[in-house]
Amino acid sequence: MAQFSNVFGNNPAAAGQPTLTINISTDKLPAQNDLKGKAAVVVDLQFTAAGQPLKFESKSTTVTVSIPYTLTAEEKAHPELLNVWYVNDKGEAQLVPTGSYNPATSSIQFSTNHFSTYAVSYNKPAFEDLNATRWATQAIETLAAKGIIQGVSAQAFNPTASITRADFTKLLVETFGLQAIAETRFTDIPKGAYYEKAVNIANKLGIVNGMDDQHFNPQASITRQDMFVMITRALAQVNKSLPKANNVTSFTDGAEISAYAVEAIQALAQQGFVEGSAGKVNPLDNTTRAETAVMLHRLFQYIYQ
Repeated sequence: MAQFSNVFGNNPAAAGQPTLTINISTDKLPAQNDLKGKAAVVVDLQFTAAGQPLKFESKSTTVTVSIPYTLTAEEKAHPELLNVWYVNDKGEAQLVPTGSYNPATSSIQFSTNHFSTYAVSYNKPAFEDLNATRWATQAIETLAAKGIIQGVSAQAFNPTASITRADFTKLLVETFGLQAIAETRFTDIPKGAYYEKAVNIANKLGIVNGMDDQHFNPQASITRQDMFVMITRALAQVNKSLPKANNVTSFTDGAEISAYAVEAIQALAQQGFVEGSAGKVNPLDNTTRAETAVMLHRLFQYIYQ
């Protein structure tokens, strides 16, 4: 009881009770749900004291949940495609970013600050155009299974295509779970565009700027150095700021790096997020969809796991 006194201290049902019972019951999802992939396990987590249900929801306290889980033959080959989702009463599913399979304990584990209905899903994307970018396949499929990235169709990801400023901003905001109250500032961001909210949030938080005060140029391809700068700014927003690089990494094309991006690239290189290619960092090249997936996958693991 002491561990949760700050959560249940004002609840009459918990007052004076020496113990708490945690109920974990298998349940079914609402008929209408938007879960990504096939639900493998559904659980309803609930605290009770003296037979009375207690609401557990806290901004300051989290608990770790571990659910015994036996992998299927297909899941054994791709355990990274297992995910945990919070599912509300309307069937709306929200990714629990800390959720993953732990092979050491043969269980699904995740952290949460509220007890509700959760589902474990397995989702193997059906992209058929990843052979030329096998180095990015796992990252692409893992993020697609989480609903963070999407293909251009159910069967195609188009990994070698350049990614736009709008699309990268949207992916970055969703990967980091960034939130802010912001209004549309740029005249070239259409009202209701799928990236409108993400661009506004990123701009409000100082992660990305416009080309000028009124224009964002959403459909322009983003350069690698701009991607790196945005990433370091986003990390700071989730209290994961990178330490300043102690040793300057020498890229043979370092002279091409714009002054505003040098510190970000050095810090990311020191942490192993930027490795370069044949000694080059290619700061002015456009970022491809495959490169974006690999970078965001590394960041997702750094933040949540």
